[in-house]
Amino acid sequence: MKDERAKTIEAGYVERLEKNLDDQRKILKDERLKRLGAMLDGVKVNADLHDERTNKKLVSKGQELNAGSDRSPEGARSQASALQR
Repeated sequence: MKDERAKTIEAGYVERLEKNLDDQRKILKDERLKRLGAMLDGVKVNADLHDERTNKKLVSKGQELNAGSDRSPEGARSQASALQR
């Protein structure tokens, strides 16, 4: 059976591993959205695109996608993630 010191050390190790995993997931998600945005830049939409949950119109038919329209990383990510759904 483990003493308190060993449990504390192990808990700290697990916490660092979980943080590392969360960081890696964020990096992968950001990279995926960046690549998706680059692939779809300049593509014209064939039909209106609506959010599945709210049914809010995200992109209108015939609109050209432009990842550079909102220069912020968050804007590019939000447009790409909306298209990913």
